Order: sequence, then structure tokens, then C-alpha cells
Amino acid sequence: MSLTKEGRRAAIEAEDAFAMEGWELHRNGWPDFLCVVDGRTVAVEVKSGNAH
Repeated sequence: MSLTKEGRRAAIEAEDAFAMEGWELHRNGWPDFLCVVDGRTVAVEVKSGNAH
């Protein structure tokens, strides 16, 4: 995952938020995170507030 400083900060905040909710996170490039909890899987692509 190649991110700007703001993008890295947004990714860390997203990772922390999902982890605090009990999600298991896998990072492999695309999507930014593959999140799994209770048999549910969600692909998450993180964008900073300045992304277009």
C-alpha cells in the first residue's frame, strides 16, 4: 500500500477502529484491509479526508 502521510494516518486510524470492534484484519495491498468477524468479511479501501 503506497500512501501519503495523511493516507497512512487514515489507514492506521481505520485499522485501530476495526481492531477495537473485534475485527481480524488482513493487509495485502488491495483492498487496504480485509476484515473478518463472526463469519462476515468486509473489504475496506481507506481514503484520507483530502482524497479525490
